Amino acid sequence: MTKYIKKSALVLLFFLIFSLFININFINADTIKNNKDETIEIMDSLVLGDASYVKAHEVEHKTLEFGLKYVHDKGYVSTNKSSDIMGYAAGGDSYKASGTFNANTYYGDDIRFLDIDSNLGIEVVPWVKFTNGKWTLNTVTSMAKDFESLHSGYKVIGAINGDFFDINSKKNYNYTTTGGTVALGNYYKVSSTAKAIGFKDGTLIGDITPQVSDKPRLEILDKDENIVFMIDIDKINNDPGENETSVFMAFYNTEHKAEAFNIEGAYLIEASRLAPFSLESIYGIGNVTNFGSGEINNKFFGIKTNNEEVKAKLVNGASVRVQYYYVGELADYDNVIGAGDTVLLNGECVAKAEYRHPRTFVGVREDGSIILMEVDGRQANIDCYGCTLKEEAAIMKYYGAVAAFNLDGGGSSTICILEDGEFKIKNVPSDGHPRSDSNCLLVVVKVPILKITSSDIKLDSFKLKVDVEEMIEQYKDLYICLVDRENEYIKVNSGEEILFEKLTSNTKYIYAIYAKLNDEYLLLPYTGILTTAKEKYALKDVKIKLINDEYVVTFGVDDKDNTLVNVVLVINGKRFTTSKNEFKVSSIDYASPLTSNARFEVTYNLGDNEGGRTDKFMPEVNEYNKDIIFASALDEIDNYINNLFN
Repeated sequence: MTKYIKKSALVLLFFLIFSLFININFINADTIKNNKDETIEIMDSLVLGDASYVKAHEVEHKTLEFGLKYVHDKGYVSTNKSSDIMGYAAGGDSYKASGTFNANTYYGDDIRFLDIDSNLGIEVVPWVKFTNGKWTLNTVTSMAKDFESLHSGYKVIGAINGDFFDINSKKNYNYTTTGGTVALGNYYKVSSTAKAIGFKDGTLIGDITPQVSDKPRLEILDKDENIVFMIDIDKINNDPGENETSVFMAFYNTEHKAEAFNIEGAYLIEASRLAPFSLESIYGIGNVTNFGSGEINNKFFGIKTNNEEVKAKLVNGASVRVQYYYVGELADYDNVIGAGDTVLLNGECVAKAEYRHPRTFVGVREDGSIILMEVDGRQANIDCYGCTLKEEAAIMKYYGAVAAFNLDGGGSSTICILEDGEFKIKNVPSDGHPRSDSNCLLVVVKVPILKITSSDIKLDSFKLKVDVEEMIEQYKDLYICLVDRENEYIKVNSGEEILFEKLTSNTKYIYAIYAKLNDEYLLLPYTGILTTAKEKYALKDVKIKLINDEYVVTFGVDDKDNTLVNVVLVINGKRFTTSKNEFKVSSIDYASPLTSNARFEVTYNLGDNEGGRTDKFMPEVNEYNKDIIFASALDEIDNYINNLFN
């Protein structure tokens, strides 16, 4: 149950009935007029306070891996208060040119969101990418790939952009987020000028003011980053007192460079991730490499301690993490992100007047299921104008949310999903390309670790083998299926090849892995594409003629599957390349372009497991003008033609 829904059943029932009459209405019409005076048919609608949302039609609804739903609807938004219409129309010169939009007018939007069932083992994890001790900007898809590279056994199946951030690089430790960022128990940044959203057990709490621990903590981790020992850190960049422990980090200056310094009598930790934001927000994780002296910089931090128990833990190779952490309402939440305005709370709009922009926002339903939503804007050419915060609340309310929180929008607004094994951005970013952001929200699942290999790729069949390298008990009952052959689920036995037959040549087939749970097949994020082999090329109509003191060798090709890579004519070791299926050979240097020392070399690829290969042969000549052959070579050529392929 979320923080803002703790009401008695009676009070909640009264609120719902009351809101139907007071706060929530529906448009009593079959059509509306949009800002272009076009008639739009209404599929459904909702009015929440001063704002309205109209659903015009469904564009794309699909169920992804682990039951994650992706929804794309075409809709229209409107507000009835001129004072709420700040912001600018798509193509305007200023983000804050008031009066551009009109009240009681409907503007188009593309509504896209990820619908997360809280009962399917899906987690929402904030993520940020570090490089050499720096917090970096990256696209959402790049951050998703980075997360997977560092977390074996996790798969990303969807994502949106995250918190507002230092886009103009004004902070010493630049590009960081406005709020905190916590991922799988790693508190990369705790200091915040914003409220926070916490994710746990497939649901969330929001509208939370973060409370930070008084001291950072030193933690010793096992190979899976589980804490096996922890103790408070007493000082930062100052020597410890009796029985105390200190941490030393290189903080960043106004030029965004770590101010390195030397240290003695310390445990040196080579960091894999380092985030020295401020004295009130530090993070470092790495392994003990040395005790003694060394430099503290953007790759190393240090520990000094007078605590004998801590000394015993800081052996060479030990995995060490130092970080502040959240207490209070967020104490049990291992995934936290900063948020902007709260727009919907307990089913009521609490948004203020705002500019109409592209938007990214997060919502939660009464049953705990999560909505990660993106709305395109600033693009009149595709009928996408964005929305105000009040319109945002109306949209979220329409899709069932009881609370919703605004994230970074504008050119940052991005939504992507795992589709056919690849991360694909589904919206149209207003920058014209995906923006590099500070952090994001990833929809992740922990899955069995599988290795899938193919073999014996032929014209009408291929084999797939699934090796289970690490199993999760919940998903041990695995099946494989070709997507275009629904319900043909084949049981997976680790290491055994599975033959797929009666296929079509040179055709892409999508395969998918499922786990059978309660007699239902749950799609896992192991989807791939395999193409059957191609029909081999054939050369035909080889002709030789003498034109202007050159032998011209021409040929035709029957190659419907495009297997041909290259064709070369070799005579006495000299190679002639083709241009428009013909070779030109000097009649002065060669009595004939085809002698016993001549051959064609044809490189081709059938798209099977063999890769590229080359045929070497002397082709059959379909037309040979013997009148053009030098007299001295007639006998040789006649003999060659008569003995072709004999």
